[in-house]
Amino acid sequence: MNKLKELIVDTDPGVDDALALALAFRNSNLKIDLITTVYGNIGVKQSTNNALKLLTFWGKKVPVAAGSKASLLGRNFEARSVHGNNGLGDAKFPAPDKGLLLNTNAVSSIHKLLSNSDHKISILAIAPLTNLAILLKEYPEDRKKISEIIMMGGSWGRGNAGIFSEFNVFNDPEAANIIFQSTIPLTIIPLEIGRMAQINKNTITSIKASGIIGYSISLMFGGYHSGPDRNTFNIYDALTVSYLLHPEFFTLASAFVAVEIGGKYTRGATVIDDRGKLKQPFNAKVAKKVDVEAFSNWFQKQW
Repeated sequence: MNKLKELIVDTDPGVDDALALALAFRNSNLKIDLITTVYGNIGVKQSTNNALKLLTFWGKKVPVAAGSKASLLGRNFEARSVHGNNGLGDAKFPAPDKGLLLNTNAVSSIHKLLSNSDHKISILAIAPLTNLAILLKEYPEDRKKISEIIMMGGSWGRGNAGIFSEFNVFNDPEAANIIFQSTIPLTIIPLEIGRMAQINKNTITSIKASGIIGYSISLMFGGYHSGPDRNTFNIYDALTVSYLLHPEFFTLASAFVAVEIGGKYTRGATVIDDRGKLKQPFNAKVAKKVDVEAFSNWFQKQW
C-alpha cells in the first residue's frame, strides 16, 4: 500500500484497540483524522479518557469525540476481566490532554468531518457499532462519503460473548444490523482471524525497548487476559490495521452477512452465507484465513 488512506477510528480502548491505534500511528500510509469512542470494553467515559491518555503519552494530536454510552436498546456489556479495570491492562499513564477532546459528540463530529471533506474517508470500526448506526439513522446521506468500513466483529461459528456471538456485535445487534444493511462497502475481520494470528510474551518483550509506543504496549499487555494461555495473546483489533496495509495477508470471501436480533439463545450471532444458500445479495467481504507467518513477520518489523 503506497497511497495515503485517511481514517476515522471508532473504538473502545481496550488493550487490543490500543495496539491497533499504535500500529496505525507507526505507518505513514495511514492518517487518523478523528477518533470516536463508545462503550464496550469499558464505559464510554473511561474509553474516552483512555484514548486521550494514549494520544498524550504518544505525543499525537488527533481530535477525540465521545460517543454512545449504551446500545440502541440502552444495554451494555463490559470486558474489564479481559482488559483490566481501567481498560488498559491497569497500566498507569499521565493525565490526558483534555484539549484534544471535541465539544461535539461522536456522531456530530463524524458528520462534520465527512461533510467538510472533498473525498471519501474510511472508517475503522473496532468496537460496538452504535455510533455508526446512529450516524446513518440521523444522516443517511453520509453513507455516500464513507469509502468503506473495516470492522472487527462477528464470527463464522462460536462466539466469545455468547455461544455464537462475538463481543462487539453482541453488544448492539440492532446497530450491527443497520451497518450490514447500509450498502457501504464492508470488510469484516471476524473472531477466528484474531485467534489465528496471535502474539506471545517474547514478542511483547522485544518491542518494549522500541520507543515510547512500544513501551506503553508492554505495560498494557502486563494486565491483558485474552488468549489460550498466559503466554499468548489475541490481538483482534490489530488485525484490522494489518488488513488495511496488507490485504494480501488475508483470504476473503464475499458473503451475505446478517445478525440474529431475536434469538433466545443466538441473539447477536452473525450469519455468514458465502455459498448463496439464503439467496440474498452479498453485502460484505469476510476474512476466512490469514497468512500467520506473513503477519508475524510484518508485525515484528513495525517496532
